[in-house]
Amino acid sequence: MASRGATIEYIEYTDKKLPTLNPNIAVQSDFMIDAPIVKVITLGNASVENVLAFGGYYDTPLKFQVRESKEAIFQKLWPLLDKYDLTDNLSMHNFVTYDDLFGKEIHSKKEQLSMLVTVLCVVLFVIICVSFQSVLLYLKGKSKEIAVKRFLGTSKRSIFMSFFLENIVIMVLCFSVVGIIFNSQIYILPYILFAISIVLLDIVIMYMTIKFKLRSFIMTILKGEQL
Repeated sequence: MASRGATIEYIEYTDKKLPTLNPNIAVQSDFMIDAPIVKVITLGNASVENVLAFGGYYDTPLKFQVRESKEAIFQKLWPLLDKYDLTDNLSMHNFVTYDDLFGKEIHSKKEQLSMLVTVLCVVLFVIICVSFQSVLLYLKGKSKEIAVKRFLGTSKRSIFMSFFLENIVIMVLCFSVVGIIFNSQIYILPYILFAISIVLLDIVIMYMTIKFKLRSFIMTILKGEQL
């Protein structure tokens, strides 16, 4: 330990192992680290803000084995902190357990997941609306040509192949541009899978719209009615 006014910055343990509770290290080293360098925090080499920051996450060098509530442990520590004028270095706010940290992370992940699901729902809704409207506009703009071709026996595939290809090319270009612009902020493989899923969804929506709307469009044209 270092007393007040000590100039020690760290202690290096050579050829020794010390236990660690850092989950990132413990998984790979059986909760032990070789020849560690332990930072010694004193009033001479760290500010109160730094000490509080060190005491609030998994890799904090200040850890206690909690056999009861953290409130009870803190109350036992308080007289010692008060004796050495260290009450500003550790407060109840920064005295947290792994359960607290895990709970905060789980809550944060739930919020992120909720936000992601909301965004995906909005994106899917927009894609459905855009795909549906694009098919209707295409049918309306090419209604007479499509009606004549279908009357002459031309297959749906031949009639709408160019339309499908144009939409696919446009979507691929859009996703490519977005991927290039934000390449440092996205994971490439998940982004590619997401883009492929959206393109396939767009194809399915267009196909289903054509399947259910084409007949009514042709009948309206043959009857001479306005679309």
